[in-house]
Amino acid sequence: MQKDIKLIVPDSLHEIELGQYQDYLASIEGLDATEDAEKINRKLIETFCGLKPEQVNLLPLTSIESLLGVLSGAFSEEFELIRHFELDGVKFGFIPKLDDMSLGEYIDLESTFGDWEKMHKAMAILYRVVNFEKGEKYTINSYETNEELAEAMKMMPLSVVMSCMVFFLRFRDGISASYVELYTESSGGEQHNVSSEGGFGAKWGWYQSIYGLAQGDVRRFDEITALPLHQCLTFLAFEKEKNELEAAMIKKQYK
Repeated sequence: MQKDIKLIVPDSLHEIELGQYQDYLASIEGLDATEDAEKINRKLIETFCGLKPEQVNLLPLTSIESLLGVLSGAFSEEFELIRHFELDGVKFGFIPKLDDMSLGEYIDLESTFGDWEKMHKAMAILYRVVNFEKGEKYTINSYETNEELAEAMKMMPLSVVMSCMVFFLRFRDGISASYVELYTESSGGEQHNVSSEGGFGAKWGWYQSIYGLAQGDVRRFDEITALPLHQCLTFLAFEKEKNELEAAMIKKQYK
């Protein structure tokens, strides 16, 4: 006797967890959107409807098409920035003002944001426990690397993740535009910060900038990454422009 299949179909990204989406992306990695469309659709149903492969096989074609329609609708949603959400009764809040973040926060975000395998780590930076709230104003816990918290973020609603993506990317573009001295554009159109110039910079990345800000004193690295982002970028932009001007004057002098 065929057992009834219990279907739980999310009709909104509010009902899908970040971890589920990460699992889905991992399961379809390497598949071709055209040639493997059927496999991708099956994985979509398995992951977000909580079905086993053999259970998907029992579904009528009309049911599969209906499920795909619902899931497609869920992923076509658009969101304004969602500033708060709760996990197990704990309220999390988005960084109240991105311009106030530290250099260390920004560096960690650059290394995780946009990489779906690490997106839960990026969310643990952008969203932290609310420790004070009055009206629309609130404060959040100070930033510290916390693997346990990052893992917990896999349970956050995917809608929250999607809502902050455009917001943060616009902020990052604004950083590039505000500190043009530090950013160059490669022939492929990709932007790189001053830490990424040349083979040496490509290898050491932001470490090179922290080294410069700390004047080579490794004991000051933690102190430097705790400084405000704009304070550090302003210094780096000034230093770069100053060095280039001095180099040009010396070159002109010895012509």
